[in-house]
Amino acid sequence: MSSRQPSRKAALYRMYTGDSLSNLKHAASTRLPAPNALRTTSPAQQELEHQVLLHYRGGSVYAAHPFAITYTRVLGDRTEVRLDPAARAFDERVDTAERAIEHLLPYTHPTARPDEGPGGAPGIRLRGIDRVGLHLTHASDPSAHLVLTGPSEVAWSAQLQARTAKLTAAGRVPLWDEPTLTAAERSYPSEPWPWLSAGVLRRIGLFSRVSTAYDTYYGDRHNSLMVVLRHLHPALPAHDQLVRRLTDPAWGMPLVIDENHCDCRLRRPDRPYTHDHTWERTCHVALTHRDGLPGRLLLRFMSSSADIGAEAGSAAEARRELALAGAPRGWLRRTMPAPPPAQRRRPSLAARRASCTGETLADAARALTPDARSAFPIATAEQERLESEVLQTMSALRAFAPRALGVRALHPMSDQITIDLEPALHTAQHWAALLPVGSSGRTPASGIPGLRHEQHPDGVHLIRDAPGSATARVILHGIEPSQWMEAATGLRRGTSLADLTPWTEEEVGLYSAASHPACEHYIGSGLMRMIRAVCGAGASSAITVSSHPGEKPRRCDWRVNLLDGPGHGALLDLLTDSSLALGLELWKRSCTSDHTGCWFKLTDDGGQRLLVFDH
Repeated sequence: MSSRQPSRKAALYRMYTGDSLSNLKHAASTRLPAPNALRTTSPAQQELEHQVLLHYRGGSVYAAHPFAITYTRVLGDRTEVRLDPAARAFDERVDTAERAIEHLLPYTHPTARPDEGPGGAPGIRLRGIDRVGLHLTHASDPSAHLVLTGPSEVAWSAQLQARTAKLTAAGRVPLWDEPTLTAAERSYPSEPWPWLSAGVLRRIGLFSRVSTAYDTYYGDRHNSLMVVLRHLHPALPAHDQLVRRLTDPAWGMPLVIDENHCDCRLRRPDRPYTHDHTWERTCHVALTHRDGLPGRLLLRFMSSSADIGAEAGSAAEARRELALAGAPRGWLRRTMPAPPPAQRRRPSLAARRASCTGETLADAARALTPDARSAFPIATAEQERLESEVLQTMSALRAFAPRALGVRALHPMSDQITIDLEPALHTAQHWAALLPVGSSGRTPASGIPGLRHEQHPDGVHLIRDAPGSATARVILHGIEPSQWMEAATGLRRGTSLADLTPWTEEEVGLYSAASHPACEHYIGSGLMRMIRAVCGAGASSAITVSSHPGEKPRRCDWRVNLLDGPGHGALLDLLTDSSLALGLELWKRSCTSDHTGCWFKLTDDGGQRLLVFDH
């Protein structure tokens, strides 16, 4: 264990800082990397690193690394920040040494008002230039030390000389050699969250080694540090992974999730039945200090298609600019991947149906007409209602678990659904619970009102002939007749209404009462028809479904709880694919970094809502 621990620590250190192990070996004052090296204890050091990150603003250009910073190296007596030697902006080369000196070294004007504040980063002082780089400190505490490395000593000296001459010619007064804070700097309001910027700077490697954004930039906004990460389809935002690293108890920062919103599965309103990748989506996560200190880290993940903005024009131009800036090829392949071939983007209609129902591919293909646009036939209103009530009744008695209930496959049609079941007595007992039972033989205490059963060669038929409606039926295939009769009669504490051919008055009343504020039941029916895929393939996968009347007439709010369900991406594909049973629109989404307590809210054009909780 001890022999592998150093290599793991080194790998994590490289991931967080962007530094390499070979560089660390040449740093005599650096021990083996450890999480403690990423923490700052000196307020002046925090302020120095905060001002450097806040005012350098290297992320508004195309560079080999996000923020135009290759890595951050935390040593015993200083922090070294390695700048990319050059960047690109508007088809021109940007000298990072010139940019750093122009943005960081403070200056003022002799006639400036006291409330105007200085230019550059207030409080930063120049310690000197040597072969290592540009050494900076802070006027409040000379022990604070940060070194900008990358450009040569000659380049730093030339840029400093040019900057001094330019300010002098314009009547400005350089402040970087002043021993203490000047009046102009003292009048400048300081931000109360230097811990945040310093923490991000020391973990700069996450934005190149974990993030999948091709362009990253940042700025301060309303007592917050906002980082914008732009992604190009088909690269998916790695927001869950990035947040998990930033909040890691050992290597991350003392952050907790305050807000979380994801639009990864959002689709355009004017193209509701296809995943559209030409419309920009935005996910955001807000992180705050776990102890309530001021400051927020706002992460905004933006995704778009190949047409990615006026300043770049196209994905090819952005790739060219990044390549000219020296971006590694592997990083470019990860952040700007080629779109998948069109013929491989979408499984066949039969394959999508089979994944939902558990049918064989051949059976699913035979169930579809050659010109079919949907994997499922449109069910009658009464068939939709019966399937919805079956799902809700079973999940009310116990969570609907396909494996536990013996479900092998489903074969939905417009006026019936056939369910292939395992031939076992306990399976028959589970499904017999759907039959209406009353303690007095008249009032159903459980089960589905009006449901009757018949034995046929192809299985047990659960039939409901509702007054004034078409017949709906559920066929249970695979159960032995003797098992069904034992389940239907032997486990009854009262009288089975399913043995009575006509409906009782109480059943008619219950059916009508449920119909009065009734919902359109296609959501429950759709979930039932896709139950194998919605629940997932796990041995303990299960689902509970309930509904209650919504705000609009004949509209329901549906609630689904998933236990050991499929991945979020697969689940949302099922629920939003219009070629399957539902074709809903994603409205809102909230998901934690560890995927516990996630929820999704979907809606249809008529106002019905489906709320999914994934535990």
